[in-house]
Amino acid sequence: MRGAEESLRVLLADDSVPLCASLSSLLRKCAGVQVVGQVQDGLEVVEKVRELKPHVLVTDLRMTNLTGIEVLKRLREEKLQPVVIVFTSHMEDEFADACKALGASYFFTKPHYEKVIHTIRQLQRDGVPSR
Repeated sequence: MRGAEESLRVLLADDSVPLCASLSSLLRKCAGVQVVGQVQDGLEVVEKVRELKPHVLVTDLRMTNLTGIEVLKRLREEKLQPVVIVFTSHMEDEFADACKALGASYFFTKPHYEKVIHTIRQLQRDGVPSR
């Protein structure tokens, strides 16, 4: 949970540097939203969640060293609980089901940036649910 005056902290995780940069640029235009980091490596995602304690993690499923599914498993094991938005090109239902079973709150397919932005704005406005 965050205080009323505190910015919503967002961590971006995707193996595509240009995608992270584009999403970061869009999010920086949102009042009350702070992008606290951009990472391309699955192991680094877990480290950065531990270190930066973001309210929201936007993650792809395909990354080096750990996949997004493995990241979700590690976050669950370590009881690290940001709101997770999976943003991926994998449209298959089994991926969405696996992510949700591991604690992801949202699952969107690329390139629909607007769904991610809308969800983050809504979380910023309404607050992050207790997990």
